[in-house]
Amino acid sequence: MNFFEKFYVLALSFLFFLLCNQSFAQDNKSDSLDYYFDDGVGEKVRGALKVNVAQIIYGDIPIVYEQYIGNRLGLEISLGYLLPYHIPSLFYEKDDADYAKLEGIKGGYSYFINPKFYFTSNRDDSMYAGFRIRKRKFSQSMDRESTITDCTTNIGANYYSINSRWSFDFNIALGFSTIRTNYLINPDIPEYEYFQLITPINFNISYLIY
Repeated sequence: MNFFEKFYVLALSFLFFLLCNQSFAQDNKSDSLDYYFDDGVGEKVRGALKVNVAQIIYGDIPIVYEQYIGNRLGLEISLGYLLPYHIPSLFYEKDDADYAKLEGIKGGYSYFINPKFYFTSNRDDSMYAGFRIRKRKFSQSMDRESTITDCTTNIGANYYSINSRWSFDFNIALGFSTIRTNYLINPDIPEYEYFQLITPINFNISYLIY
C-alpha cells in the first residue's frame, strides 16, 4: 500500500468518525427551536452525496461524498469507475501523445480526497477553495498498467438554490498530473513517467443530507 492509498484509508476512517459524531450532535440540536426555524440551509446540512457530471464525459463515473465540518470546512472523498477510454490534458507534448492518450484502455478505478474551505460561515451560495489529490488506475492491453496522479488547487461555488434537498456546485482547478506506465509481464521494460499541466473543470449535482 503506497502513500496515497494509506492517506485515503485514513481519510475514510476520519470520515466515519465524523459521521458518528455528527449523528450524536444532531440529536442534541433537535431539542432546540433555533434548529428548526433557522432560515439558513447550509447551517443545517451535515453532508452531501454527489455525482460529478463533468468527469463522466472524461470517462470517470465518480460517486462523491462531502462531510461538512463546522461552519467553514468540508472534506470531499470519491470512488469511481473508469470507462475504457481516456481524454488527455490539452497541454501534453505531441512527442508523448501515445503515453498521454493511454491507448488500449480496458477500464479501471479512481479515487480522490479534497479538503475545502468555505469563504462564508453559511454555505448557502458560498464560494470555496480546496486542494485535491486524485488517483486513477487504468488496465490496458499488452499487459500494461497506467496510473495517473493529479494534485490541484480548485476554487468554486456552492448553490442551494434548487430546493431543500438538491443543490449543485462547480469549480475549476489548476495543477499538475503525472502518468506512470509499466508492463506487468515484463518487469525488465522500464517504467515510463510523464508530467503535464492540467486545468480540470468539475460540476456536481448534490443530494443534501441533514
